Amino acid sequence: LLIKTAQSNRGNIGMFSICDGMGGLSNGELASSTVIRNLSNWFVSELPNLLIKEKFQLEIQRSIIDLVGDSNNKLVGYGEKNNIKLGTTMSTLIIIDNVYMVFHIGDSRIYKLKDEKLIKNDKKYIENMQKNINFDACDKIIEIIKAIEMKK
Repeated sequence: LLIKTAQSNRGNIGMFSICDGMGGLSNGELASSTVIRNLSNWFVSELPNLLIKEKFQLEIQRSIIDLVGDSNNKLVGYGEKNNIKLGTTMSTLIIIDNVYMVFHIGDSRIYKLKDEKLIKNDKKYIENMQKNINFDACDKIIEIIKAIEMKK
């Protein structure tokens, strides 16, 4: 679990992330703690530089996707070197003033309430969306990363 807050020239910022080691895989705790640590470091070292850019939302989305991809590559390498399988799910919400960005890996979910109704943004929704627009289904967890921007 990661909770980070800060103030910036763009307003109040919050990053909330939960990672859960994948069931059935050894060392899931190592995978989830690695991603949480990388996100925490990113918040302190990378995010401030992205906030000064004109298209900061797009830059943040690209940066998070790169971070998760790099984390995945390192975890896969570690697993191969040590002959173990490890993985994690992740749901991350970044709020910058009134801009919301959601990132998912695996079957983790973030739910939004609007007018007392639940609005889902989850793996099933993404799979249905992919079928409707003829994208191939994703086979690897890292390939189902989706960055979705929601405004208040």
